[in-house]
Amino acid sequence: MLITHPDFRRRGAGMMLCNWGLKESAKRGGWNLTIMASPMGRALYQHLGYKLLDTEFAQVSGERESVDIDIMEKLAS
Repeated sequence: MLITHPDFRRRGAGMMLCNWGLKESAKRGGWNLTIMASPMGRALYQHLGYKLLDTEFAQVSGERESVDIDIMEKLAS
């Protein structure tokens, strides 16, 4: 799970962590990567080349709040 503290958002921390993961994947044979992205993270993952596969709706029974979760994939290059 990748979460950036609010004080460090929009400063490159998430991008740096994602790039590390992409390099690790390449070192281990170039795996396809699949993520579940929050609405806040979607733009970052799209910028890194992830493609949207589907969006799932999640809501706890009896709660008003809900969230859309984007399922995204980046194919090995």
